Amino acid sequence: MEHLLTARRFAFGADSDGMISDGEYAFRAVLKSPEAPTQFKAVYDQATVEGQLYALCGIRIADRDSFEDYASPLRSEIRKVMTQRGRIATNEPVADVVQRIASGNYDQYFTNWLASPAAARPVTAQ
Repeated sequence: MEHLLTARRFAFGADSDGMISDGEYAFRAVLKSPEAPTQFKAVYDQATVEGQLYALCGIRIADRDSFEDYASPLRSEIRKVMTQRGRIATNEPVADVVQRIASGNYDQYFTNWLASPAAARPVTAQ
């Protein structure tokens, strides 16, 4: 959970070297825990905004009924957050990322992994 609490970028998906971010690696570890809903909510309450976004993804999967309660405060957030896809890092409004989370745009990075955890486990994290 420490990596989620202190995350400084929100990144799903491997970079061109096949590496995943520490945040995604930590996200996957929490997601496979039987205590995932509680852990993601605890992360949300204490984390950086990047960590809150990872937690929001987890809440959407692990406790969908609570998702909007956690997403709502961030939907109007104008602060920028660092996101990364591959080697490209950008700063964008938190609200834009929350909308993509709500729309399921990041699900592709972990729903297949949930169906077959061994198939998508990273060899190492950055």
